[in-house]
Amino acid sequence: MRSLTDLLASLLGIMPIKTRRLVLEGELLSAAERSDIRSRDRSFLDLVLEVGSDVAAAILAAYKDGRLPMKRGAKPVGAPGAEAYLAQADELRTQITERERREREVKDPSLITESDLTNHRHIDSVFIANIGTGSGSIYRAQASDRLSKQCREKHGLRRSV
Repeated sequence: MRSLTDLLASLLGIMPIKTRRLVLEGELLSAAERSDIRSRDRSFLDLVLEVGSDVAAAILAAYKDGRLPMKRGAKPVGAPGAEAYLAQADELRTQITERERREREVKDPSLITESDLTNHRHIDSVFIANIGTGSGSIYRAQASDRLSKQCREKHGLRRSV
C-alpha cells in the first residue's frame, strides 16, 4: 500500500499541501471514496495514511481533469507511478481484505485460522488485546487447540505457542 504523501508526490506540478487538504477535507472525494484512506497504525506514533486503489483512481482522475491545486504554469502530465499503482488494484484489495480479517481476529480470537499461528506479531496483538500482559491461554474453537503465552511489559514479549 502506498501512502497518501507518496501518491501525491508522483503527480507532477501539484501543490502537495493544498491537495492533501482538499483530498482529506474537501469535496473532491465522496464519503465512500474517502473511506478507502486508512491509517497504517503500526504504532502509537504512526501517522501515515495509506490509500487504496479506489481513492487513488479518484485522485488520478481529478489530476487529469485539472481539479487539483497546481503550481503556477503547471499542467497535468502523465503520472506513470500512480498508474502503475492502479494496475495492482486486485492485489491491493486482497491485502486490505486480509488486514481487515486480522483486525477482526484481534477482537474475536475464535476467528483465528491455522495459518495465522505462524505470524507471531499477530498472535502477540491477539493476546495483549484479550488478556493483557502476563501469562495466559486462549482456546481455539475450531480445533480445540490451546495457545499459551507469556507477555512482559518492560522487556518485550516472550512467546510459547
